[in-house]
Amino acid sequence: VPSSRHDDHHSRPLHAPPTRGRREYDSTTLPSMTKRITISLPDDLADEAQESGNASGYIADALREQRRIRDGMAALERLWGPGWQDGITDADRERANRLFDSARDVA
Repeated sequence: VPSSRHDDHHSRPLHAPPTRGRREYDSTTLPSMTKRITISLPDDLADEAQESGNASGYIADALREQRRIRDGMAALERLWGPGWQDGITDADRERANRLFDSARDVA
């Protein structure tokens, strides 16, 4: 593999490490694509997707993460029964939001 090879969609060499906090998307990280769609995004999200180097891969990864979260929530409901989340207090939600915000700042 030539070390200075560039592909048509990236401005940096393929061997270059991904940008800090961002996952690099290329043809080796994506399963085969079968359907093309057009979407509209708020400017900040569109910019973030484009900055990833492969907006389609970035969005596909985000959708897979959403599926993983939904599946996890369904598993919790199967484990603890319907309404398990009713015992979560506003203080619990605020703490979770702070934890998620601090994790996002690190990434």
